[in-house]
Amino acid sequence: EPGGGVAGALRSLAALAAGDPTDNCCVNLVRHGGDLVAMTETQRSWRAIDPATLKSRGRVPWAAGSRLGVLGTAHPHPDPAGGGGLINVATDINPPFFSSYQVYTVSAQPPWHRQLLASIPCDDRAAPRWLHSFGVTDRSVVVIEQPAAYDVPAMLGVRSASHGTLDWLPERGTRVHVLDRRSGAVEVHVVQPPFFFFHVCNTFEADGAVCVDLCAFDDPEIVSSLSLERLTDDSQARDLPRSRVVRLSLPRRGGGDGGGDADGGAAPELVPLDDVSVSGGVAGLP
Repeated sequence: EPGGGVAGALRSLAALAAGDPTDNCCVNLVRHGGDLVAMTETQRSWRAIDPATLKSRGRVPWAAGSRLGVLGTAHPHPDPAGGGGLINVATDINPPFFSSYQVYTVSAQPPWHRQLLASIPCDDRAAPRWLHSFGVTDRSVVVIEQPAAYDVPAMLGVRSASHGTLDWLPERGTRVHVLDRRSGAVEVHVVQPPFFFFHVCNTFEADGAVCVDLCAFDDPEIVSSLSLERLTDDSQARDLPRSRVVRLSLPRRGGGDGGGDADGGAAPELVPLDDVSVSGGVAGLP
């Protein structure tokens, strides 16, 4: 609660700890288990929606004891492993020592149960990075730690971060975690130069590498640009930062934290994609 003083900060802290800092589930709509589900990045604010009337049927029925993380992406994927479930990533904001990303599945039928697949320690456990989306194949889950870190005091409304509740720390670089669902091993790649992103377009595996196509920005200025004040000003709305579609190819190395490239090669790079390569089947699009 910006400007709420100590009492407001305490209320915000309690809501964050409960995984319920907002019920504004306006980020995404997903069909799952026979329901249409509206969701945001909080764990408890997914709501079942009547597809005919668009009225809320209330919060989705989570199974007792299956809570994971404090926040989570609002872009879960149908689980490529089958079974009709979802796969998603939660962020457990638990500074200064225990913050992590938790990869989990969601059961196909209510009450929905969240099953942990892997817990990936944050690069900086005192300042976990913002995760809006992730990549998945039938074998791999790709979690991208961009250098946009949650500022917990800013989240509580007691100070300002560089971009809303996020601090842009390009000197920290971008770290990409590739989870092998078969073995449980996690490979870590460091990507240069750092970048900011919202959405993954496509993820597939080819020629011994996991390939992720995403819309990249040079920095998170787009976050500040999406304010209502700027969007309703024609002169400013015409000059929003633009992303570019790029491909990130992550060679498999057999597991472990490579810190860039365990075999001494160059770190993975973002390669721009043109329209032909995106639409011509190269990307493995359906």
